[in-house]
Amino acid sequence: MLQVRELTAGYGDLRVLHGVDLEVEEGEVVALIGANGAGKTTLLRTVAGLHPAGAGTVTFAGEDVTRRPAATVARAGLRLVPSDRRLFPRMTVRENLLLGAHPHRPDPGDLRRVTSLFPRLAERWGQLAGTLSGGEQQMVAVGRALLGRPRLLVLDEPTTGLAPQLATELYASLASLREQTGITVLVAEQQLPRVLALAQRGVVLERGQVRYQGTSEQLRDDPEVRRAYLGVG
Repeated sequence: MLQVRELTAGYGDLRVLHGVDLEVEEGEVVALIGANGAGKTTLLRTVAGLHPAGAGTVTFAGEDVTRRPAATVARAGLRLVPSDRRLFPRMTVRENLLLGAHPHRPDPGDLRRVTSLFPRLAERWGQLAGTLSGGEQQMVAVGRALLGRPRLLVLDEPTTGLAPQLATELYASLASLREQTGITVLVAEQQLPRVLALAQRGVVLERGQVRYQGTSEQLRDDPEVRRAYLGVG
């Protein structure tokens, strides 16, 4: 579904990604793990076409999208949910969700599935997005991406700023989505126990390079990963 090869990217003279290789198979959930500043957001934005690649290639569903505009990548089926959500605060929950279906006509069945996944959104249907709690805004952001019927759902630190209970609810909803649809997911996260419970594989990014990768079980059992990212010896 997604293949990244020798990808570099940065900001001016500052190089952030240094030859990153990454693969996501169809139907797989992959966790992108790393501390703040590791390059996770830059990698996801580059994959989605929102940030230019310096070198290397990004292949999505068999097509080279390295130099494609973000809108083209999104229409191909890669939908990114950014960590800051990027909602329209003066539009209602319903209006924000419907925008996710663009350029297609919103499907009532898709809307029902989103509100089934996030029942709280049905209660907030006509409320302005800017007045929602952080957790509710994150639900809208994920729901908006799902309205586009993504082939690959990309989540950038979806639990940022959420209370532990809301983070737990969000991951429970993602697990339910995975069971119901088999959707392919790439999720960047710092809360390791939670994301490794959802993902089949994990990739650890450190200073813009892939440091470790393996199954979730292998990463949980690796002594260095446990010390550095799980806080246990």
